[in-house]
Amino acid sequence: SQDPTVLIPDGEGKGFGIQIRDRRGEVLTFGEPSSGYLLSDENNTLKFTASLVPVQQHIKAGDFYAVTRFYMDYN
Repeated sequence: SQDPTVLIPDGEGKGFGIQIRDRRGEVLTFGEPSSGYLLSDENNTLKFTASLVPVQQHIKAGDFYAVTRFYMDYN
C-alpha cells in the first residue's frame, strides 16, 4: 500500500514522492488533520515545506507535477 505521507507526482520523473512538513518539521499525513496554528489579529502566515523523498530504489530524472487539496477549519 502507498505511504499516506507521500504524494506521488505525475510526469517524466519517477521513483520519488513529495512530503509536506509543518512549521515544526513534522511530516503531514494526507487525509488527517495537522496540528493547530495560533492566529493573531495581525498578519498570519502558515508555514509549510515540501521535500522530494525516494519511494523506489531507482529514480528517473524529469519534469513532474502534483496537485492536492487542503481544507482549513478555524474558529
